[in-house]
Amino acid sequence: MTGERYRQQILEPFIQQLDDEELQLGYFQQDGATAHTAPATLEYLQQHYDDRVISLGVQHAFPPRSPDLTPLDFSIFGYLKDKVFQRQMNNLAELQHEIERWVQSIDGRMLQNIFESKKKRVNMCLELNGEHFQHLL
Repeated sequence: MTGERYRQQILEPFIQQLDDEELQLGYFQQDGATAHTAPATLEYLQQHYDDRVISLGVQHAFPPRSPDLTPLDFSIFGYLKDKVFQRQMNNLAELQHEIERWVQSIDGRMLQNIFESKKKRVNMCLELNGEHFQHLL
């Protein structure tokens, strides 16, 4: 994926659905993928988040080998991958339908469990001064 496609297909729709409070108080964290760290992408993000972007190539660099505190990464993406690919799909429309179906299956109880796990991860990260802790979970 190019930086331009990343901005147009992922970042712009994401940012458009945020409310003012989320944009004014939130932080945006991403990894060091080339599309994520393209100068135009970082400039676009900084227009919306100022100095609250955590990424390679900005003031708040995403530390190498840092523990993952993002619920999408440590929980939801794995869940969706396991569910969506239980059956073979023949085209992009079928894939999109399966993703939407399983995203809609995520209920409040699951989200509550995920955010309880995030609290635990954040506390461990603080206690261990940012060192690895996944082996302690």
